[in-house]
Amino acid sequence: MPFLPLKRASPQRDRARDALPDGHRQTGGTGTSAVIRLRAATYGTLLALAVVLAVAAGVAWRGEKHRSEDAELINLAGAQRMWTMRLALLATSPSVDHAALAAGLRSAQDEARQIDAVLDAQGVADRVEDAPRLLAAIDRWRVERSLLWAQVRVLAAPESAHALAQVTLHADAQLRAQADRTLTTVRSLVTLLQHAADAKSSGASRGLLVSSALCGGLLLVLLLTIVEPAARAVKEQQRRLLEHSEELSRLALVARRTNNMVVISDVARTIVWVNEAFTRVTGYTLEEARGRNPAELLGAPATDLSTLARMRRAMDQGMGVRAELLNRGKGGREYWLDIDIQPICTADGRVTGFIAVESDITAQVRERLRLRALLDALPAGVIEHDSNGVIVEANQAAEQALGLQRDQLLGRASIDPRWCTVHEDLSPFPVESYPTVRSLSTGASVRGETMGVMTPDDGQRWLLINSEPLRDAAGGIRGAVACFVDITEQRAAWTLLQLALEVAEIGTWQWLLTTGEREWSEASCRMLGYSAAEFAPLLPRWRERIEPDDRRRMEVQLDRHFADPATPYRCDIRVRHRNGHWVWMQAFGSAVERDAEGRPLRVVGVYMDITARKLREERWRTHAETDGLTGLANRSVIEHRLRAAVEAAHQDGHAGPAVLYLDLDGFKQINDRLGHAAGDSVLREMAERLRAGLALHAPQSGASAWTAARLGGDEFVAVLEGIRCSADAAAVADGLLDGFAEPYTVHGEHVLATASIGVVGPEHAANDPGVLLRHADAAMYAAKRAGGGRRVTHAA
Repeated sequence: MPFLPLKRASPQRDRARDALPDGHRQTGGTGTSAVIRLRAATYGTLLALAVVLAVAAGVAWRGEKHRSEDAELINLAGAQRMWTMRLALLATSPSVDHAALAAGLRSAQDEARQIDAVLDAQGVADRVEDAPRLLAAIDRWRVERSLLWAQVRVLAAPESAHALAQVTLHADAQLRAQADRTLTTVRSLVTLLQHAADAKSSGASRGLLVSSALCGGLLLVLLLTIVEPAARAVKEQQRRLLEHSEELSRLALVARRTNNMVVISDVARTIVWVNEAFTRVTGYTLEEARGRNPAELLGAPATDLSTLARMRRAMDQGMGVRAELLNRGKGGREYWLDIDIQPICTADGRVTGFIAVESDITAQVRERLRLRALLDALPAGVIEHDSNGVIVEANQAAEQALGLQRDQLLGRASIDPRWCTVHEDLSPFPVESYPTVRSLSTGASVRGETMGVMTPDDGQRWLLINSEPLRDAAGGIRGAVACFVDITEQRAAWTLLQLALEVAEIGTWQWLLTTGEREWSEASCRMLGYSAAEFAPLLPRWRERIEPDDRRRMEVQLDRHFADPATPYRCDIRVRHRNGHWVWMQAFGSAVERDAEGRPLRVVGVYMDITARKLREERWRTHAETDGLTGLANRSVIEHRLRAAVEAAHQDGHAGPAVLYLDLDGFKQINDRLGHAAGDSVLREMAERLRAGLALHAPQSGASAWTAARLGGDEFVAVLEGIRCSADAAAVADGLLDGFAEPYTVHGEHVLATASIGVVGPEHAANDPGVLLRHADAAMYAAKRAGGGRRVTHAA
C-alpha cells in the first residue's frame, strides 16, 4: 500500500474526519469539554464556599467581638457599681482611710475612663434599637459619678480632715445619697447595656441564620447548576471513555485477528504499526516495516501510475480514498489489494496520520481478467447495465456491433439517443420496450428480441437480443446484462430465402423431437387449404392425414436418415386436403441438431406441392402404359406384370400366374365390310366385356392382382394371379366366352363376333414371361384351328 508524501493540509479535512469510523476518530472534543466543565464546577464550588465561609466567619467574628466588648462594658459597669459602693463605705467609715479612699477613687476613675473609651470607640449606642435611653443613662451616670467623685475627692484630702470632722454627719448623708443615685444610674446603665448586648446578640444570631440560609441556598444553587451537571457530565464521560476503551479493545482485537491487512502511518506517511495479516501477506514484520514509506517498501514496477496519482491527490487534501493496486511482497510475489485509506484527525480537524485497511483480491482480479478475456473472445456482444440503466461494462463484440469504443459506451444510459431503433416491421422501438429496460423494471428475462439499430456511422444493423436481470444477495435488482448477436447478414440472407420460398411456393417445417412440437409455415399450411392459425391445432395429428402407404414409406425414409445422417430424407406423400382430395407433397428435411449419442433433436425441412407434376407424370405414364383405343394396359405393362408375378412366385414358393390369350374371330371381315371405325368400336366393346368379365369372376381379395391388356390388333391378354390350377383358369375363360358371344351393335347393325382363348395354367412356372405368352398364343391358335369361339388349355 503506497502512501505518498503529504504536501499540504486541506480545507476538506472535516469531511474526511467525519468519513472515518468512530473508533478511528479522537474523542478530544468531548473529553476536553467535560474536563473544562468539571474544572469550572470544582473551582466555582470552592470559590463560592470560600466566600460563604468568609462571610459567615466575618459575621461570627463581628458578633464575637461585639459580645466581648459588651461583656467588657458590662463588667466595667459592674465594677463601677462595686467602686461606687466601696467609695461610699470608705467615705462614711468612722475612721476614714484617706489613702485607701484616694486609691479607690483613682481606680474607679480609671475604669470609668475605660468605659468611656470603649463607648466612644464602639459607638455602642449607635448599634442598639433603644439608643436614646442608653445615651441618657450614660449621661446621667457620667453626671452622677462626677458628683460622687467630687465629694469623695474632698473627703480624701488630708487637709480637709478637721473640716470633715465638723461636717461628718452632714457629708455622710450627702455622700450616701450621691452614692445611691450613682449606684442607681450604674445599675440602670448595666441593665441597658445588658439589654443592648442581648439585642446585638439576637441580631448577630439572626445574621448568622441569614448567612447560613444564604450559604445553604448558594450551595443548593451551585449543586443544581454546576455540581450536578458536572457530575452527570463526568459520569457520561466515564461511560463514553469506557465504551471507547471497549471499542478500542475490540478494534485492536479485530486488527490483530482479521485477515485484512491494517497499516497505520503518521502524517509523513511512514509506517507506525502493522498487524499480523500484513506480515503474512507481505513477508515484512512490524520491525522491518516501521519507519518505511509503503510506496517504497511495497511498490511494484507494474503498479498503475494513474491510480497512485489519484491516491496522492486525495491524501494531499486530507480525504479518504479507495483503490485497487498492484503491490510486491518481500519474496517478490506480486498481489492485488483493495485499499481503503482514511485520515486520522484530531478534534479540530488536524490530520495526524492515516489508517489503511487492505484486502488481498488477487484471485478476484485474476478471475475478473479471465472473465474479461472470455467476454472479449465471445462472438456475441455483451453489455452490463446498473440499476439506473447506465452501461458499466461492454466487450469488444459490443463495440463492433454498436460502432462505439468501450470508453464511449461506459456511462451512457442504455442505447445512445442519437441511434434510431426499430422493430422488425420498421415501426419505432420505444425505450421502455428495450429488453434491458424491461428486465430492470419487471425483473423478467427477455429472449429472442429482434431490434434494428441505426449506428452513429449511419449503418443499419439488426441485433438478436437476450437480457437477464442481475440480483443482489437479498434478491433485489442491481442491474441487467444484455447479450446480442449481429444478424444483419443472416437477416439479409433469410429475407432473400423467404422471398425465394414465396416465389417458388415452398413451405417450411420444423419438428422438435424432444417435445414433439411441430411448426409449419404459412405456405405449408396453404398447400392443404388452411391458414397457419387454422392448421395449428391439427399439427399434433397431421400424420393421420397422410395416405397409409405413403405414411409407412415416409417413416422408413425418416428412420434411415436418423440412423445415417449421410442418407438424405426425401419422400413424396399424399396428404388429405381440406376439401377432401389428395395433395401430393414432396418433403425434404435434415436433422440439424443431435445429442451426444447422435440421436436427432430437431429436424427442419421444406414442403413443395407436386400435385400438378404428379398428375402430369400420371398422364404420361398412362399414355405410355395404356392402349389408346381401349384404355387397357399395353404390352409393356403386361410383360412387367408377368415378370413381377413370376419373380414373386419363385420367392414365395407358391403357384405362378395364369395367362389368358384372346383373339377376336372374324375381325378382318368386320373391318372390310363395315370399315375400320366399326372395327375400333367392336374392339372397345370387347375390352369393356373383358374388363367386366374379369371383375365378375375374380375373387374379392385378389381383384387388384388381375390385369387385362391389348397387345395390338384384335389380340388381348389377361394375367390372373392367385389361381390355384388350370381348371380355375379355364373356368374364367369359359365365363369370358359367354360374354363375348353376345352380338355387338355397330352403327345400328348387330354384328356377331366370337373369340378364341388360349389358357396357360399356374402349373407352368416358366422363368421367362415371354415363354408364357408364347404358350398362351399357341393354345389360342389351336382354338382358332378348332373352329374358334372356344378356349384351349396349354398342356405341359
